[in-house]
Amino acid sequence: MNFLKNFAKNVGIEAALYVVRGWLNKSISKFTPSDMYQAIMKNEDLWIATPPEMIEQARNFKNTYRSLFEKHIDEINIELILKWIKDDHPELYSIIIQPTPPDTVPRGVVWLNNQLNKIKTKILEM
Repeated sequence: MNFLKNFAKNVGIEAALYVVRGWLNKSISKFTPSDMYQAIMKNEDLWIATPPEMIEQARNFKNTYRSLFEKHIDEINIELILKWIKDDHPELYSIIIQPTPPDTVPRGVVWLNNQLNKIKTKILEM
């Protein structure tokens, strides 16, 4: 019985990650490399630009899978998001990881990590 319970939990986690990746792709597909560069340089807030229907979907998802979501939210981290962007949007990935003088750490990675943490916080507060 434990096996089935763990299997169901793992399937739930994978399904949740699939949904999150879908949201990311839907959101990021609107960006050109120039748009991404400008968003990074201007430190644009992605949460403010999130369409209301996506916020409502996030709320419903969190309410449906609350305990699973809260327990595993830290698995949605900058490394995972960067991997997804690299796989799905390589042209945007190259903008995000590009060092911006005088910064030694790519400004895009810092910006994206800040956006990710803000979005996770906002969803948890819903």
